[in-house]
Amino acid sequence: MEARDKARKENEIKQDMNFSDFAYKYERRFTNAKGESCREYTFRSKSNPYLHGTHTICNEG
Repeated sequence: MEARDKARKENEIKQDMNFSDFAYKYERRFTNAKGESCREYTFRSKSNPYLHGTHTICNEG
């Protein structure tokens, strides 16, 4: 049972890290409270419509 759970978790992680399965859409650019320049994207999995969210990238200065 433990080996099966471990294998299932490893497969989930591999699937989560399959970035080619995600479609990204640029949402907005903003400056956060620390003064960093940030870009926000929304993403959705092509194979699993329930897997979606936002991704924010910030650069100093």
